[in-house]
Amino acid sequence: MIDSWYVASLILYFYDTNLLQRDVNWLLYSPTTQTALIIIPEEAELIIPLLRSERDNDSPSKVHLIVYSAPITKSMLHFGTYDFYTLPPLPSNHTLPASLTITIGLFTGRLYLKYDEVDGVKKFLGLTQSDGSRNQNTTGGFTNTPTTFVTEWLALKRKQGDGGRYTPMGYVLQDRPLTTDHVFFNMD
Repeated sequence: MIDSWYVASLILYFYDTNLLQRDVNWLLYSPTTQTALIIIPEEAELIIPLLRSERDNDSPSKVHLIVYSAPITKSMLHFGTYDFYTLPPLPSNHTLPASLTITIGLFTGRLYLKYDEVDGVKKFLGLTQSDGSRNQNTTGGFTNTPTTFVTEWLALKRKQGDGGRYTPMGYVLQDRPLTTDHVFFNMD
């Protein structure tokens, strides 16, 4: 027996493959292993009651459900901090590993970032950093040209032909200089 959702997915595939990409809204994060799993809303609905029951029993949770939305405008930057809403709440001094936040940001099509995140993304992609130093590609070798790959990915993910060229991520991918006083980072 074939599931009706599977058939619908196959039919959609033949019309537009971009429709199969879902936005990332939920992350299941383990502070112990410092890893995250992207889950779909249907899975989050099943996990929320389990996490709430752990909280009610005063047992420490091994995982945290994080609400996430890729910042595609400057006003969405607060969603990219991974502390907008978590269940159960993460300790106030806990931060996710930079490599994890960068990877999630690239996968989700993040276009806006804070200035203090720019060098981390550049280092991850093997680009020139603000101090002029150049790093080797640390992306694990999934491609020899990570900037080309990410630019094409952003164009596909964000359904923009320019791949977010006039955003902070676009500037990073073009290896254009960014400074703290750039309009991208003016929070007024």
